[in-house]
Amino acid sequence: MPKPALALSLSAAVLALAGCTKGAEQGPTPQVTPEAILFPDITDGKLYGSGCNFVPSDEGMGAYALALDKHAWIKLAGKIVTLDPDTTSAPMPKKGWSRYTGEGYTLTLGRAAGSADKQAGVVDMLKGSLTLADAKGQVVYKASGDIQCKPM
Repeated sequence: MPKPALALSLSAAVLALAGCTKGAEQGPTPQVTPEAILFPDITDGKLYGSGCNFVPSDEGMGAYALALDKHAWIKLAGKIVTLDPDTTSAPMPKKGWSRYTGEGYTLTLGRAAGSADKQAGVVDMLKGSLTLADAKGQVVYKASGDIQCKPM
């Protein structure tokens, strides 16, 4: 008959190994790559309004997110995904919000620490980031770039 201390040690080892196996089965979080929302997407989907868009650094001039007062949109695998604002999140200039959720994703716009907003006519320009997390809260995309907020 095993001694109680040995039985506890063996039980702890079995539980630890079971935890390792479970983590190995899940694998890494799959990453996604948002696509630029193009003019036909905007006109066909009527994606208009006051708010902000996000353009990642070194990715051209296309917006990867539109964050307005009532919705935000991203484009994944050729499909426009609609997200609803978290009106308890920090407001962005021109009626946008910093956080949106829906369709299995959470989108967060963050201002870069220490960067000052710049004005270009009616457009507020700021440095920031876009973070996209899945339904489990795991980050599936993150990029730094420019946030452009304007009235429409």
